[in-house]
Amino acid sequence: MKLALSKTDVKGYKPFLQWQSALPFVQNKRALLIHRPSSVAVYRLHKHPHMAVHFLCGNGSTGTDKFTFMEAPPVDSILCAKCEQKAIALGLPSAHSLAGHHVHTGGIVARAHCCDYEIAEKE
Repeated sequence: MKLALSKTDVKGYKPFLQWQSALPFVQNKRALLIHRPSSVAVYRLHKHPHMAVHFLCGNGSTGTDKFTFMEAPPVDSILCAKCEQKAIALGLPSAHSLAGHHVHTGGIVARAHCCDYEIAEKE
């Protein structure tokens, strides 16, 4: 089931193709989380088409061949919790109802390891 998308407005770039709808989940093969797309546009950059995908959480990514749009996230994957919260707030169907099974939600936390090593060395 495809869901409606909003239009993209990126300063300095005019898309030559603006998607009207997309499957409800997108996986970036260079990232860890599955996201819910809010807009998708295709731009011509350096004479080649590049896709710009914005997510409901406010993040986004660009590329040529790293996106996979899907009807349901893989069973052991993690869906961006902020994307899911925003989808529900906008009245969109929940990930669980779209996928037909439990969908893990979560996020990624940046963590400094250098201080952990210094503390371990002192002990």
